[in-house]
Amino acid sequence: MVGEKMVLKTPHNILLKFYSETGWLGGVVFSAILALILFKSMVNAYYGNQSDRWLLVAVVSTLFHSLFTALFLTPGSLFFATLLFSFVLYRNKALVGEKTASMQFISFNFYLFY
Repeated sequence: MVGEKMVLKTPHNILLKFYSETGWLGGVVFSAILALILFKSMVNAYYGNQSDRWLLVAVVSTLFHSLFTALFLTPGSLFFATLLFSFVLYRNKALVGEKTASMQFISFNFYLFY
């Protein structure tokens, strides 16, 4: 039981937890991943439609909530965050027109045979 005379052994902030467990390198990598997700969702909100703006609200809310709880350490929340972040990355590729490896292979085959 945690009280006024006891201190938690693990921080609630997910960034502090990663910095304390993996050191500077792991913390910087994890922070960069979260910053990339946030940046891509902002790009989606700028170029996309209304659903992309609501997706930005969900990403900001999830990242803000993870600053106060160990959000990514519980299975249900991790499942939600994984779906949310993968949808952000999927929408970013669809909006920006980024060619994936499979699309490049298909276009290469098309130009090769026609």
